[in-house]
Amino acid sequence: MRISANDPLNPNPAGHDVMPDPIRPVGRLLVDIDVGGTFTDAIVSSEGLVRFFKVDTTPHDLSKCLQDVFDSAVRALRVPHLRDFLERTQVVRLSTSLSMNSLIERKTPTCGLLLEKGRREQYLNQPHSHAGPFPLVAEDLAVELDLPDGKAALRGNILAEDEVRGKVRLLMDGGAQIILVSSGGHERYAETEQTLRSIILRYYPLHFLGSVPILMSSQMSAAADYLERTNTAVLNACCHGAMARQFYQIEEYLRRKGYAKPLLVVHSNGGSASVAKSKAIQTINSGAAAGIFGVIRFAGNYGEQDPAYVDVGGTTTEIGFLRGGEIEYFPSHAGDGLRVDLPTPLASTVGIGGGSIALVDRDGCLQVGPKSAGAFPGPACYNLGGERPTLTDAYLILGYLDEDYFLGGQKSVSKETAEKVFREKLAGPMGISCRDAARAVMNKAVETVGRAVRKVCDSTGSRLDIRSLIAVGGGGGCMGAELARFLHLERCCVFRQNAVFGAYGAGCMDITHVYERRLDLLRFGDMSVPAENFRKLNAAVAETEREACYDMQSEGFDPGEISFELQLEITAPGMGLPCRVTMPTPFIWPDRDGPRLIETIQRRLGEEDAERIKSCKVVRYFLRALAPVPHPKRVAPGPEGNSADAHKGSRRVYIGDGSTLEFEVFEWDLLTVPKIVTGPAILESSDTTVVVPTGGSLELDEDYNGVIRDFTSC
Repeated sequence: MRISANDPLNPNPAGHDVMPDPIRPVGRLLVDIDVGGTFTDAIVSSEGLVRFFKVDTTPHDLSKCLQDVFDSAVRALRVPHLRDFLERTQVVRLSTSLSMNSLIERKTPTCGLLLEKGRREQYLNQPHSHAGPFPLVAEDLAVELDLPDGKAALRGNILAEDEVRGKVRLLMDGGAQIILVSSGGHERYAETEQTLRSIILRYYPLHFLGSVPILMSSQMSAAADYLERTNTAVLNACCHGAMARQFYQIEEYLRRKGYAKPLLVVHSNGGSASVAKSKAIQTINSGAAAGIFGVIRFAGNYGEQDPAYVDVGGTTTEIGFLRGGEIEYFPSHAGDGLRVDLPTPLASTVGIGGGSIALVDRDGCLQVGPKSAGAFPGPACYNLGGERPTLTDAYLILGYLDEDYFLGGQKSVSKETAEKVFREKLAGPMGISCRDAARAVMNKAVETVGRAVRKVCDSTGSRLDIRSLIAVGGGGGCMGAELARFLHLERCCVFRQNAVFGAYGAGCMDITHVYERRLDLLRFGDMSVPAENFRKLNAAVAETEREACYDMQSEGFDPGEISFELQLEITAPGMGLPCRVTMPTPFIWPDRDGPRLIETIQRRLGEEDAERIKSCKVVRYFLRALAPVPHPKRVAPGPEGNSADAHKGSRRVYIGDGSTLEFEVFEWDLLTVPKIVTGPAILESSDTTVVVPTGGSLELDEDYNGVIRDFTSC
């Protein structure tokens, strides 16, 4: 049975497969949710069923938007009560981009930083992408402590304790809402930090400090580099409080409603774990990171071995890359060009999304982002009080979006309101028409994202020679072809799961704990001396496996249920960014794996210089401990009619220079596939829109995923 597209109970008029009414035993339900800055996306699936949901994010209380997701699912699946739905639910996985969004928009708690003497200037003056001091910590809230010789033995040292007490008082009087302790780079830094924390709590016990947590850099990172470890801890400190409260609030809500299993939180390194086993820093951009793991499931079907990946959300756009069919990892940054100890599949985060605010600066130049209108008040067209123009308003004015079919008609939007705001805030000051202002906003957004993609490619040299683009997210379909044209690429891939791709990627993940260990295996590529290096590596991996088994048992898994995956991070002189190589087994045997490893390194680096390959070093390894949890099956929505029913007519779209063009409009899910749609055309669904430019074509396969080609005339 299908719910009619006109059924008022149907939150998804596209008409995806649904459960019979009343609900039948078709297997356990899987719920994957991605909480973005503007929208919260969800996929509910079971055998023979897949449904997409999109609701407004409520950043002040995430349990509210999750309640909206579950209420929509209960109505759509015609389950009697939420408790019945949750009793049938086997897995709830949650990813979120709120941590990075709060960093980009500077909605973070005030952080006070206790540094070892001589480190303050080094910390404040480190290179980053913004002028002035590091924005996450104000200059007057970064203070030094005198720790002679870097020794940890402070107990009994009255002068040192007086200094600690005075500096903490200084930070609290300065408004610090969280205090971070970061000792020097000596071997006993963790012990020093623990001692400092003990002193602070002795003079300022928790009942006095109230809600001011005391965190240590050694809790967040084991990086040898002092600044990298400190930056990592600062980043976590700025996300810690809000994320901890939100996740536990969600888990408590689910427990009250009858869900007895732990909430799984998706990590940006490609795994998921219970809330108790997750750190705030691990959730940064986890939705977009989850998406790139989802891309791997699709990319091979289209011969996409080395694509660029963009996830265009409501607040930000995340950028990633595949290399040889594997994820390319990058050093993570704190939103300001400061390196942190968190290797990530995301190369860059750009403050561009559907809610990005456009303005004319003092010099008369157009700016788009990074500030966002969010879900409330949202873009001006929402008619909820938003008074500033956004990218979504621009798409509506240009004709890309249908005023009467936004989110399948669930959300009322006003083109008239969008045009009014554009005339007042942009068109008037710029001396151009409203539609030209909208076109300028769209072009600026494409240019900003495109330049960010190019910057990453340039920084890696020949390692990233991309020919195609994978464009996902709610805005990926509107921006994809334009962005591919800007980058001079051959094709752009879009997926039916585009608008909920973070949730789809989350559904691909098992419970995974990732363990990082640093090594220095000199001349690893020299096959004349590999045996000792392999023995060192295998011994370290074996020790890490024992730690992983202990942690996974605390998640409820027996050792026999756990599998391991080993990745080596390789560097060589002049390489620039290191590359990560996945090994076929967790342990490496010289005769079997040595030559294969060298060949893999040579292929990944594109190197023919044998001497340079010999100089390769393994600088660290990542051991992934995986325990299986159910994953949703790939189920195509399937047509409810035929291609004739899918044709909705045409819509005039403004293409610039005072000209409009008639675009044919199709309902995505009603098309009979496989099919080729020629441009100019627009494919609509209840959750996203794809623009096929003039002269271009979109080839849809049986799964309703497509490749756009020949978009030179965007």
